[in-house]
Amino acid sequence: MEARTAVAALILACAALIASPSSAMPPPADPLLASFGSVVSDEIHDLAFDAAGNLYVSGHIGNAGRIFKITPTGLTSEFLGFSSLDDARGIAFDQAGGLYIADAGYDPARSTGRVLRVASGGTLAVVASGLRWPTSCALGPDGNLYVAEPLTGSIERVTPAGAVSAYAGGFSGPGESLGALAFGEDGALYAGVGGRIVRIGSGGTPVTTIVTGLDEVMGLLPYGAVFFVATYGHHDLRFVSASGSVSRLTNPALADPCVDGPIPAGASVSLPAGMRLHDGRVYVVDQGCHRIRVFDVALPVSAIPTTWGALKAHYR
Repeated sequence: MEARTAVAALILACAALIASPSSAMPPPADPLLASFGSVVSDEIHDLAFDAAGNLYVSGHIGNAGRIFKITPTGLTSEFLGFSSLDDARGIAFDQAGGLYIADAGYDPARSTGRVLRVASGGTLAVVASGLRWPTSCALGPDGNLYVAEPLTGSIERVTPAGAVSAYAGGFSGPGESLGALAFGEDGALYAGVGGRIVRIGSGGTPVTTIVTGLDEVMGLLPYGAVFFVATYGHHDLRFVSASGSVSRLTNPALADPCVDGPIPAGASVSLPAGMRLHDGRVYVVDQGCHRIRVFDVALPVSAIPTTWGALKAHYR
């Protein structure tokens, strides 16, 4: 009887861990920040994974946008080139394997921005046009794409059919430039707005500030009740606990801003931007170092919530 009671207790403990491990997840315990691959480009902005584990990176060279592809072994090639893109910014894969691209356009003062989609078979199509400098984007649980327009201070919802409608706005005050967008496991949209992170309820309201004191949140990864954050203005990576406390994952005081090493004291980044979680590792665009940085999260992949299988497409 005692043995059966002990086994039952162990099963319940494991079930509790699997159900909600990230709510109490600590920051990574001295993992290594490493470089996954370098990209020869004037700027790189965002990244996304396809179902085969290939990594796609958006950027531009001169006045032409680019999408680069990095294989799991680190081989880099150009996936989509200058003849198709003006200024590739946010990217995201949908459930069908199509790659959405927020193309900021050739003139920020005019509405030359577009949303493009590359089908799994390689066909490129314009989904929506007439946007004003669209930058970051996130695929919602509803299958729609949500796009940030920093110049208008608004977030637009773009359906697969190309219909564009306002979703949330008012992010245009001093220091209020829209940065990263990401959906959480709770189905809410989270946004970097200047130095804060806000939660946007279903339908675009209410907008609730949950973290302040940051600087240019250009990368945002909600994971349960915690966040990994790329602060572009602070040149570092941050971890936000479930209680809202903020800790550093990198050391901006290092003389070299591109150091691979132990987190937090022995690693540094320069101008971090887009973030993605893939197979238990956090991948970060490092604009200043022209490479992708990566580190393991503290939580084993086997302990990720059972809902992760349905949600992981929104993080690709």
